[in-house]
Formats: sequence, structure tokens, C-alpha cells
Amino acid sequence: MRALISWELNRPLVVMTFFAGLVMGFISVHSDYLGPYSTVHVISATASVELSSFSLSGNAFWHVLKSLPRAGFSVYSFLVILLGTLIFRHDRDTGYALTLYTLPYKKSKIFLAKLVSLLFLIVMMLYFPLFLSVFLSSATVAGHIPFILDEAFFKTLLLITLALVYVATLTAFLSMVLRGMFPTLIGSYLIVHISTSIGGGKLPPFSLFIRATEINPSLLDSSVVLHGIFLPLLLIILGVIASERRDVL
Repeated sequence: MRALISWELNRPLVVMTFFAGLVMGFISVHSDYLGPYSTVHVISATASVELSSFSLSGNAFWHVLKSLPRAGFSVYSFLVILLGTLIFRHDRDTGYALTLYTLPYKKSKIFLAKLVSLLFLIVMMLYFPLFLSVFLSSATVAGHIPFILDEAFFKTLLLITLALVYVATLTAFLSMVLRGMFPTLIGSYLIVHISTSIGGGKLPPFSLFIRATEINPSLLDSSVVLHGIFLPLLLIILGVIASERRDVL
């Protein structure tokens, strides 16, 4: 399993897409994070205006709540679909999978290795730009960073992570039932995009992004458990079954 994961994480096209995602994610999150609060940070540094932990936490927290779901849905969801399509379909469409699947690995094991690789890249692509933006933007008030990174902040971050995990598992499943990179890419993006316009924000993954904009979101809500945990697990199980039942291509 480790060898398979290492191979997936070192594929040139996947690595290039991942680093492009890091740059795009940092630009999106950092520009949104810094814009409304750069004045606050400058004033606090030059005029020695004392900001209470409550007000700073509230400002920064509300900014992250507004910027992360927007940046996450418009940028990260597409990057996750693109990465997932490359990881699950590129070797099949280029014919390399014919060589890979002759190795002594079960198809389900290869599927799970690809999924673990994708989830690892998602976490890195989301968390690294976000925390880098928080620390760079709050450098002048570094002592207040613990108040910014409060419990509600991490609840929001976890909800966004669950939303992207759903997108990843959806892409992985569709890659097993559809033939070709293009159908997988379009099919995944179509289903994700539909969640924004149908059901009033009650369909995943947009429902999880909407939940992330609440002041102090609950992680035990039935919709969070269903959309963020149960459905991804179901898609993984179906993907494993599909991977064992179909041929290499």
C-alpha cells in the first residue's frame, strides 16, 4: 500500500496540479482574508490601538467564515475534481494502468491507495494555504492568533474538509463507473454544481459549506453526519465494489 501511495504522490502531472492548487488556494484565501482587515492590522501596529481578543476573534472569524466557503466551493471543489480525475483516470486513459494492474495488488487496494493519496493532497492543499494566510495576515497581532484559531474556527474548517472529502469520494466513484477522464470530470462537476441551485442548499457538498457559515456550527447535526460521513463512506464502498467488478479500463 505504501508503495502505491508513494507512486501516486510522485506522478508529475498530479504534483504539478497540486502545486498549482496550493498557489490558487493561497491567493484566494489570503486576498479574502487580508482585504477587509488590513486596515485593522495596520492601525493596531502603528497607533498602538489595543484590540480585545473578543473583537479580533470576531472579525477574523467572520472573515474566515465568509471567505473559506466561497473560495472552497469555487476553487477547491474544482481542484479536488481535477486531481481526482487525474489520479483515478489518467493512467487508465493513457494505457499505463495495463502495466500497473499486472502487479500483485487487488484492484480494490489500488483504488484505496489512490483515494488515500487524493485525500492527503486535499488536506495539504486546503490547510497549508489557510494557516499560512492566517499567520502572515496576523503577524502584527501575533499574540491574538490563539483567539483567531478558536474552537469555532476548527469546526468550520472540519466542515469544509468534510465537504471536499465528499467531492473526492464522488469523483472516485464516478471514475469507476464512467469511462474516460472527460465524462468523470464533467459528471463530477455537474453533480457538485447542481447542489448550489437545487434543494435550497440542502444537498451535499453545498449543504456542508452553508453549515460552515454559521457562527458556531454543530458537528453532530443529522445533515452533517449524513452528508459528511455516511455518504462519503457509502461512495467509498460502492467505489471498491465497482473497482473489483470492472476491467482495467
